[in-house]
Amino acid sequence: MLYRQRLLTFAAAPLLVLAPLAAQAQTAENPDADATAEQLNSAIGNQQTEAGALSNAQQHVKDGDMLSAARVLEGFLINDPESVAARVEYAALLCQLDDHQAAKFELAKLAATRIGETQKSQLKTVCGVTTDDVEL
Repeated sequence: MLYRQRLLTFAAAPLLVLAPLAAQAQTAENPDADATAEQLNSAIGNQQTEAGALSNAQQHVKDGDMLSAARVLEGFLINDPESVAARVEYAALLCQLDDHQAAKFELAKLAATRIGETQKSQLKTVCGVTTDDVEL
């Protein structure tokens, strides 16, 4: 068993050395890779704030990519489960994606929170229900 562990360690060691070198070579061959990496880092950093996550999700919606918008909000809510604005948007997206069971689950989480009339109206328009209609 110890022999296998050492063998795997020695087999994996070149990969640890070669992976960064391959990345550098790829960047040298493709100058756009730096710009793409910078855009990705910016997008990831932008999702760390509620405003950034909402903005990113809204851009995905404008681009017609509802699933990506939902993923952005879901990822943000994992880190900040108390974000009411993100949860309202996420619930509305779930309704638009016809995932009513998941949307109802999110609405139940919002039921204990006081949300604004604008947000209630948005949920009523998109989902057909509001947090007042959800039984806990």
